[in-house]
Amino acid sequence: MKIDSSKLKSFEEQGITFLKNFLSLNDIEKILKSFFYITSKYIKISKNIRSNLDIENQDLHNQLINLRTNEPDKFSDLYDEFKLNASIRSLFYSEKFLSFYASLLKANKEDLFINGFMLRLDAPMDKKNSLGWHQDSPYYMQTYPDLNGAVCWLPLTYNSENNGTLIYIPSTHGNVIKPKTLFADSDKLSTQHSINPSSKQFSNIKNMNGELGDMTALHLNIIHKSGINTSPKIRITLACRYHDTSKNFNLGQDTYLYKSNGKRILKIT
Repeated sequence: MKIDSSKLKSFEEQGITFLKNFLSLNDIEKILKSFFYITSKYIKISKNIRSNLDIENQDLHNQLINLRTNEPDKFSDLYDEFKLNASIRSLFYSEKFLSFYASLLKANKEDLFINGFMLRLDAPMDKKNSLGWHQDSPYYMQTYPDLNGAVCWLPLTYNSENNGTLIYIPSTHGNVIKPKTLFADSDKLSTQHSINPSSKQFSNIKNMNGELGDMTALHLNIIHKSGINTSPKIRITLACRYHDTSKNFNLGQDTYLYKSNGKRILKIT
């Protein structure tokens, strides 16, 4: 797939590029059919909503919010089942996606490594699962120290400032992260690498708007954070990470912690 030169320039200069209507109608139908098939195992969805694949329907979102509030274990199961669904994941391995990210990262398709599959179900006014300012690179260090990689961000709902879409700071992707040595209790290996943007950076924040069919590619180093969902609906987003392994490849799980000399000291599983 040949990438538009303006999209490549945007990624190089700003650390982000947006593609309107990147997904085909078949891609969209595949996602929505999987979504409703899985979701119907956990909540009752009317035939009208399901037949129309109406992911913006307020009744659907009300039921999902009630499931999250009243039966969190079932909501967690829904989350895991959808995130791990083979049909959904196959989309990211399709020729269209591989060709695009190979062009974006100036890599061979054979050198691409994909991980960090993620489903975001961000409920109204939820702050518990909201991340502050951060970069993805400290969490996905398979190609450290080059970190030639990108986040693929696919909105399933209409995502805007209203429902707390991601907020990012353009052109903050230039510096390679040098993680501090962190030691964690063996039972609590989850870490957060927070960032405090400068006043100049903070004045340049942007909202990552998009709807089903659109795709945004972000550099692993770009500074971003979760917004606050003030709408009555859940914000639904799919994501994964593409890495160019042609120079460095630290095989293993998603997160690595390094000493100052670049040696791995701890692998978080």
